[in-house]
Amino acid sequence: MIRSIRYARVIAAFIGFAHVTGVSVVEAQVEESAFQAVQLDPSARHAALAGMNPVLSGRGAGSLYVNPALLTESDHGSVDVSYLNHVSDLSAGWASHARHVDGFGIVAGGIRYMSYGDIERADESGNRLGSFSASDVAMTAGLSRRAGNHVRYGGALSYLRSSIDAEAASALVLDAGVVYRADSSRMTFAASVHNLGATISSIGARSDALPFDVRLGVSRKLEHLPLLLSIGAYRLDDLDGGPDDASTLENMLYHANLGAEFQFSDSFQIRFGYSQRRHDELKIKTRLDL
Repeated sequence: MIRSIRYARVIAAFIGFAHVTGVSVVEAQVEESAFQAVQLDPSARHAALAGMNPVLSGRGAGSLYVNPALLTESDHGSVDVSYLNHVSDLSAGWASHARHVDGFGIVAGGIRYMSYGDIERADESGNRLGSFSASDVAMTAGLSRRAGNHVRYGGALSYLRSSIDAEAASALVLDAGVVYRADSSRMTFAASVHNLGATISSIGARSDALPFDVRLGVSRKLEHLPLLLSIGAYRLDDLDGGPDDASTLENMLYHANLGAEFQFSDSFQIRFGYSQRRHDELKIKTRLDL
């Protein structure tokens, strides 16, 4: 019952957006995990490039959330702060900081949260009984180290907490990854696992599922054009995660995302991304969506 209230809140946010823009029908699929804060894109760059790619750094301490192996010496002293104000009183935020420690590596820490705002409380007869709140919080600490001239590896430990009114679920999870940079070919390869751990407490009798994920990524920066191309594969632990009637090709596309970034300067880029899964989850039936 409590879990369904949360998911209904998220769906209501999409419906509210549709109402504002004059669209009559919105179709969205909601993730089946209590810990939503760790599934949000940690930066505008990742959202624009279709997200979920362990090869794309956050260009700062925010790389901690993407793949801890992406943290480098250039991130020393960086502070990343983001805030996102959704419709229907939904909001989310991220903060992270990284330091280079001689002889140890790059250490980083951060916090992520998602608030569902005030939710109206009612009994089975529909009588209003006030309101309550719901939120997700994730606190993370990580480390990145170099192994030779081309390889970095890293790990991060997170404490997750998801609360609805007086009920709460919590978990302890590990992220780990590796990055290989082939300078001669301008290519970068990466692999990572996310949210590997155990649930400490759950909301209700059933144990809350962890959003476990296995990801691969590769990128290449073109030599004579300021363009970075990337392709990522995610949710590789569930290769049958597409629609029931999907073909083999459609199911493969459900686990891939494509990105292109024109890097005109350090402060000006134009980005494109495509994810078949996100397209299907957020598409609006009454019009053409890209």
